[in-house]
Parts: sequence; structure tokens; C-alpha cells
Amino acid sequence: MNWNRACWWFAIALVACGKGSGGGADEGAGTEGGTEAGSADGGDTADDTAADTGGDDGDDSADDDGGTDDGPPAGPHALGTIELGETHPASGGSPTPFVAAVFLPDATDLADPHACAEEVDGCFVQRTPECDACDVGEYCAYDDSCMPTCMPVCDAACDEDEVCFFPAPGRAECKPIEDFDAGILAFANTAIPITLVPPYSWIAETSGSPFLSDATMTVQAGGAAAAGFEAFEHEFTATTLLQTEIDDISISEAYGDGPVPVRWVAGQDDVEITFTAVGVEGTVGTATCAADDATGAFDVPRSAIEAALVDDTLSSLSLGVRRARTTQVEGIATKGMLTGAVVQPEGWLRLRAWSMEQHTVEGCGFDQAVCDDECVDIMWDPLHCGDCETQCDGACEYGECVGADDSCAGICGGEAPSGCWCNANCVQFGDCCPDYEAQCA
Repeated sequence: MNWNRACWWFAIALVACGKGSGGGADEGAGTEGGTEAGSADGGDTADDTAADTGGDDGDDSADDDGGTDDGPPAGPHALGTIELGETHPASGGSPTPFVAAVFLPDATDLADPHACAEEVDGCFVQRTPECDACDVGEYCAYDDSCMPTCMPVCDAACDEDEVCFFPAPGRAECKPIEDFDAGILAFANTAIPITLVPPYSWIAETSGSPFLSDATMTVQAGGAAAAGFEAFEHEFTATTLLQTEIDDISISEAYGDGPVPVRWVAGQDDVEITFTAVGVEGTVGTATCAADDATGAFDVPRSAIEAALVDDTLSSLSLGVRRARTTQVEGIATKGMLTGAVVQPEGWLRLRAWSMEQHTVEGCGFDQAVCDDECVDIMWDPLHCGDCETQCDGACEYGECVGADDSCAGICGGEAPSGCWCNANCVQFGDCCPDYEAQCA
């Protein structure tokens, strides 16, 4: 992996951000993804952690050494990020735990996670890069100027203990896979037993949150065997488990013209709203919006949703609300060397615990509209013919009223021939034709 670049994914995002044309194309190609999760060449592992491994999202929890996390990383340093999280449906159900650890030898040049995003009314909208056509052996990604560009796939034939990289633009070579970690990670006072061994691949064996609200936990690292962080032990405090009301968002609120109201039980940490908008023509856009936890409320701007879809029409809207609490520790010693990468002598550690709720507000089907919070077939519904307001005296066909006769009047009653339009619609409309034989021949 080229340590002068990094790529983030939004929490429910589908957007890759390949930065730089001269190196690191292996991340976009997936050549080394998952090979050594958490190691110096585990390029995709950082993507699986929360979307801000190296950037700052407003966390300002005091660290154990008296520092604060109130801005982008300042000064050369290595960076370790350890995350405990849980995700659960807003409508209820068992939480799914999440545990991850990633250690980077040099965080100096980590990319801005919002570098290629469009800021719209306080939200950062990210879209999948679209190239006209890429040749075989290329993939589409954003370049340093955030322009969609065809990037070369790192396709050197490497052995199992090697990884492909670009030592120079256009030249793919292999290098040994080298770990950069902190040794065995053991946790105390968690709700479920957690021990991580390099390369820190963790699979949940049970459901449930890995922590209780506001619990004080401890992580102990044995120290890297080769390159990585020296041994450390630090406490950190979990966030408060999140409770939202996003499953109460109505269809008209999600698919109307106004903002989408997001509500939750207020807290004191950092809250981020994430949405994924899917259009009827297949357009997919994602965005993140920072919110004030203490207010317990945020209105997702309609302008951000429209920007995510460009000119497409919204057909599905998925929302996620995440509360996070971060403890940052500085001044941890590092050790060892890596081929083609700088190992900074000082390491910073971010210990993060987060809780997240998700919900999808399904839209209406083709030729349907939202009328009084219900999906209505405006092509055939005589009460909503062509739109929500038009009611037909007769039938509705292809969004147009047909078959009505202004002379029809009277109260339903009696037996009409089976083919009589009035009889078929009598119960619905409450009146019928006075002369069955004349009107229903």
C-alpha cells in the first residue's frame, strides 16, 4: 500500500475514492484487500472501519495524556484506530457488534475524507466516479483534482506473501507483505469477550453490543513483534447507546419536498447522519451530515438528497444515525522499519466506541404517488386519478377520468346487470344511475 494516500468509505457508502495516479492503485483494484487486515498492506481494512480513520469529525474527548482531539492530525505521527461499535435496526432487534483495529505507520498525508465530496447545506454529498470508458486493466476513480479518471490496476503476478504496488507511475511490482500492528489486543470490561490477534480479523460469534452505555473499558496491547506500536494500556469510555425515531419517518416526509426530520434521544457525544439515496434510474448517492447530539434533532436538507441523485427521482432512502465517543492518546513509541514506507517514531491512538441505528423508508412503485402517506396507483385509482387531488365520477384509466355520465344520480339500491358500471362502483361512490337499462346496456 502507498502510505501517502488513503481512501475512506461512508458508513453505508458505495463510493470509492482512489487518490493519485502514480501509486496506490492496488486499493482500488482490490489486489491486496483483506490480505493482511490491519497490517502495513491491508489496504481495504481501513475502509471497513468507521469512515474517519485518519480525519477528524469533531471529536473532542480529552485523552489520557491531557490532549484533545479537536482538529486534523498535526505533526508527523503514526496512527492507530481501535473501534468498538454496534448497529441495530431502528424498529428493534438484536444489535450487530463491530470490532476493528488498524495501525498506519505515517498519518501525515492522509487524505481528507470529504476531498471529493460536494458540500450542500452542511452535508457532504459523495457520488460514485463515472468514467466514459476504461480499458481492460483499468478502473474508474477520482484523481488528485477529484476528476473521474481511469486508473491502472496493479496486476503484477505476486506470490502469496507479496503484494502489488507502484514504485513509479505505470510500473507494477511486488514487495513482501509487512505487518504494522501493536501485537495482541486484549479488552477488559466489555460486554462480550474480545481479543484481537494480528492481522486483527474479527468475526462476531454472537449478537449484542460490545459495551454498555458509558462503560469504562481498557485495551491492552502486547506490542508489535516487528514494526508497529510498542506495548500500551489505556482506558476509554463508551458512548451512550443510541435510540432514534427514524422508523417513524413517513413516506411523505421522506419523498416530499421538505427536509427529512431525524430525531433521537439527546446525548453529549458526536452524532453523524448518513443517508443513501437510490433513484428510479439506478443513480446511487450518499452523504454525511454532522449533527448536534444535545438537540436530539436534525433535518436532512432536501437539497442534499437532490444533489446526491443529480437529475434522478428518489425511489429508496436509507438513513443511519451514529453516535460516537473518541478518546485520543498521543506519545506512544513505535518500532521497526518497512520497505518503501516511513515509520514515524511517535504514535497516536484513537479509541472509539459508537452506536448506530439504521432504517430504510421504501418508496412507491412505478406509476404511484404518495397521497395522505399512502402509495396510490394514480393510473387507475378513481379517487386519485393522475394526481392526488383529482377524483373521477367514473373510472380512471391511464391517469384520465373516463366513463362518467353527468345524468347519473340517485341512491344505490336494487339489482343492476353484472356489466353495469354503476353497480360495480356503487359501494365506492355512493350513488348509482336511475335507469339501469338506459345507462348499463
